[in-house]
Amino acid sequence: MTFDGPLEGRADDAPSVSSLRKLLKERRKLRYFGLVCAALFISLHTSFDTISRARRMLGLQNYITGTPFENLRDVEDTFHHPEDIPLFFLVPKSATSTVKSILSHCLHLNQASSTQAVKYEEPKDVKELELVPINNGEGGAFLNVDFAWPKGIARAKELNLASSGLADVVVTSYIREASELFDEDHQGRLFTVLRHPIKRLVSDYYYMQDAEWENLYSEDERPQSLIEYAQNPKFHLDNFLTRFLSGNRSSKITLEDYELAKEVLATKTLVLVQGKMEESVDRLLSYFRWNDQFVSSHDETTISNAEKCIDGYINAPVNQHLHEDPEPGSEEWEALREISDWDIHLYWFGIELWESQGKSLFKHKQNANGFREEHHHVETADEDEELRIEEELYLQDLEESEAEWYAKKQKEEEERVKDYSKKISSVFEDEDKEIDEKKKNVLLMIHASYEPTDNKIGVGSVNVKEYVTLKKEEKGKDMSWLSIWK
Repeated sequence: MTFDGPLEGRADDAPSVSSLRKLLKERRKLRYFGLVCAALFISLHTSFDTISRARRMLGLQNYITGTPFENLRDVEDTFHHPEDIPLFFLVPKSATSTVKSILSHCLHLNQASSTQAVKYEEPKDVKELELVPINNGEGGAFLNVDFAWPKGIARAKELNLASSGLADVVVTSYIREASELFDEDHQGRLFTVLRHPIKRLVSDYYYMQDAEWENLYSEDERPQSLIEYAQNPKFHLDNFLTRFLSGNRSSKITLEDYELAKEVLATKTLVLVQGKMEESVDRLLSYFRWNDQFVSSHDETTISNAEKCIDGYINAPVNQHLHEDPEPGSEEWEALREISDWDIHLYWFGIELWESQGKSLFKHKQNANGFREEHHHVETADEDEELRIEEELYLQDLEESEAEWYAKKQKEEEERVKDYSKKISSVFEDEDKEIDEKKKNVLLMIHASYEPTDNKIGVGSVNVKEYVTLKKEEKGKDMSWLSIWK
């Protein structure tokens, strides 16, 4: 007996109870079989350890929906998608030059990036995407559009970079804009290298002292001390990691920005660590199957040279400046900590992800094809000491629990909203003022309080003209809606 639809017809045409029981039993077997097959498929191609753990840590929030980050593949999806394009989130002074050099000089990958070796045109003048070889092709090739700026990324999107097949990897700090390059058929795969935020800023300070080859270098415009560097915004961008992961690069950082940054890091990003470069490089090559691709397409001599090339960059990092970090708790350290508060918490969250990804994404030997097999990492006594120092730093950085720190941030945010509401209310006390004058005052107050861009209140809320009109209509009413700036 077969059953293809709902029970219909006369009662005497209905199937018997016994036949229905038999049918339901058969259906349960089919459903169970389907679930087993689905589970088997997932276990073969996907590891959910990282994502489920990350979701729990994020409180099951979902801030990515509706943002360009939806165009990025989830990090735990380890199934091979040939059309996916790796996206390297470049965080300054975090071994980024070293990784870029390995990708170009050792693996000869084509980059949509930024390099002084290419003389870029204005984005609007680029009519067609093409690759520019470096060092007669020995340094890989770079796209003829500069990815150091959003305009270059936008032009590459207009010229359909994702479907062109030209770029093996995209490299930029502007990952929100870069995420718009991708689509359902050509998704991005995000990876980055993390470094302790204060150590990163210290490295940036010393780099500024003698980076004469940089276009913006000026001997007269250099900070004269770490204190000056930390206190003058023209020398740094506070909380770089949080700002660029969330897309809020100018306004005051909010808890929503922080949560979005955490979610992008946890669900979309292969996390590498500057202090563990050898293992990080092995994870990188394994995750993107670059080791397999290189071994399958090159002879033994070329493979051996590539291994030596990678070792060379790991042991002698590019743009490395030898210096001593300030002592934790010192005046310099605390000044840098003040402009890195969000990033410090995000960094330690990233370190947890590094450890969990090591268990969920790299359970098996990473160099199964023999590539860099003899370079397998062995921990040394020096690294044990580094781990001890890192643990002490962790305890000092996170003196209060995450919950306590989060509650403090919530209170600060609520106080800002109240203060902001009072300032805005005062603009509308005099009904005789012209609307243009009110708009001017609102703009001045917004700029002084939150430093927004595009004449908007806070992060992506309402246009000032719309705000002034709406506030004029609602004069005297409940002002709780002002919290939309978050």
